[in-house]
Amino acid sequence: MSRALFGERLITLRERRNLTRTKLADELKMNYSTIANYENGEREPDFEVFKILASDYKVSTDYLIGYVDTELDHVKVQNLLTECFKVTEKTQDYVIYLLRSINEGDK
Repeated sequence: MSRALFGERLITLRERRNLTRTKLADELKMNYSTIANYENGEREPDFEVFKILASDYKVSTDYLIGYVDTELDHVKVQNLLTECFKVTEKTQDYVIYLLRSINEGDK
């Protein structure tokens, strides 16, 4: 994991919600300096914080740590397709492929 990449992504996600570092720190019950260290690439969160951030920002932990470059969480999409639309696994894979293609095209 690149600490710098994680920090950049955390800044982007935080700013998208119009949060200051102080507000995010308050929400996570952390010190301001901890958030600043994450965003500056000087420190990385533990696994529990990664899970909380991923859930709050509706992205995958893989995206946060830089394993994938898309915010799309394919597991959540698959669950949605299965539970709401009752589509086959083949159709799920195709929809996820299309969503990723659209997402990559928007960059």
